[in-house]
Amino acid sequence: MEEYKVLTKDLKLVDPKDYHFGYGEEDFQYLVRKEALGEVVSKGKAPLCTAFMKRVGIEWEEMSDRGHQRYQPRAALMFELASEYAAQRATSLGFPVYPIKGTNLFNLDEPAVKEHANLFGDRLYQVEAEGRRFVMITGKNNLLSFLLGLSK
Repeated sequence: MEEYKVLTKDLKLVDPKDYHFGYGEEDFQYLVRKEALGEVVSKGKAPLCTAFMKRVGIEWEEMSDRGHQRYQPRAALMFELASEYAAQRATSLGFPVYPIKGTNLFNLDEPAVKEHANLFGDRLYQVEAEGRRFVMITGKNNLLSFLLGLSK
């Protein structure tokens, strides 16, 4: 069974149904309602971040499927700096956080991989090789969150 929690700024875990969203958390509320609570929600308009993304050099990759982005040099630098900052913040929270690097393909015959992959539904790429089905996790941040989920 899936279980979601919201980690508050004061490091308390709260059930998503009981979390009180504050000013400026509209996008986070949308994410929680859609992903954790399984609600069908529509924002109705283009997110505010779209204009900002274009201005700094983040573009939707038109030669790929929906949701993939292309980073121009300035955007790539910003992404790397933000990733480093996030890693520094995460390691300063007072509990162990370890960076993990590894493969991008995980065997769906493994119960932990299958269970975690089921959380993402059709949003994961599946590859067949060597008579087995694998799920592909791309990007170091997706890989890290995927592996952290497996270690529960």
